[in-house]
Amino acid sequence: MTDDERAVSITLNYVLAIAISAVLVTGLLIAGANFVGDQQESVVRNELSVVGQRLAADLERVDRMVAAGDDVDAARINRSLPTAAVGERYDIELDASPEPELVLTADGADVSVSVTISNRTPLADSSVGSGSVAVVYDQPSGVIALDES
Repeated sequence: MTDDERAVSITLNYVLAIAISAVLVTGLLIAGANFVGDQQESVVRNELSVVGQRLAADLERVDRMVAAGDDVDAARINRSLPTAAVGERYDIELDASPEPELVLTADGADVSVSVTISNRTPLADSSVGSGSVAVVYDQPSGVIALDES
């Protein structure tokens, strides 16, 4: 009878060890997946921030050209931007509120980045997709806007 109890004890220990190992491995996989997702979101946010800073610099450059010249009829800077940030397409919106900013939003990652703009020339609300973007000013409208190039 003692032999039967030892056999059950060994089998029970083996099953418990497998169950505990399975729980630990599952926990590691879940934690690892969350970590990778967080890292991807962080990389998308950083990349959108860099793209936004480059485009904001172009907006400010056009603003300086218009402010420096008396009879500037038109100004245009074409910028070739990445079409995706870590595989996620994004949209760019120029918000011409009293505190103007560029808002870049990645479609699939639920990430949005805002970049403030310093300007003297009026801006026009406009939005474009990723890729080739132009910052344009024309004298009849008197505003700077984004356009697809």
